[in-house]
Amino acid sequence: MVQFSLVLPVHNQACFLKRNLPIIKRKLDKLGIDYEIIIAEDGSTDQSYKIEFVEKNNLNVSWLFIYQWDLEVMGVNESWNYIKNNFRPVQIAFIRQGEKFSPVYLLLKKGGSFNETLLNQKIQEKINKNEVGIKEYELSYGKVYLYYLNFE
Repeated sequence: MVQFSLVLPVHNQACFLKRNLPIIKRKLDKLGIDYEIIIAEDGSTDQSYKIEFVEKNNLNVSWLFIYQWDLEVMGVNESWNYIKNNFRPVQIAFIRQGEKFSPVYLLLKKGGSFNETLLNQKIQEKINKNEVGIKEYELSYGKVYLYYLNFE
C-alpha cells in the first residue's frame, strides 16, 4: 500500500526532472516506505522531456496528470505513443465553450494501454448513457462547469 505520494507539477521542466528525479528517488528509497511519484504535466513545450526518461531510470512514476493535452501540447509523437502504450485513462474532464467541449485534463495510471479511437467511442457511450459528472465552480466572472468521466 502506498504510504507517500509525491506530486510534481511540471511545465517545461525537462532539466529539473532529469537532474532531480534520480536524487528524489534515492532519498525516498532511503526512507524505506512504499511511495509513488505523480507527474502533473501542464502542457510543456520543451521537446526534451519525454516520459521514457522516467521509465528507463525506474523512477517509480505511477500516475500522469496531463492538462490541456493534444498531440501538439504533448510535444513529441513518440512520447504520446509511449503514454498510450503504457498508461490507462482513469478520468477525463472537459469544459463547454459554446457548442464545443474542450479537454481540460486527462488522468492516467501506469499499467495498461489505450487506443484514441476506442477512448473517443467510450467517451461518447458514457455521454449517451448520461454517465457524466458535473462540478460547478463560481468564478469572479460567473459560473463554470467542469464535465468529467470516470473510467475505473
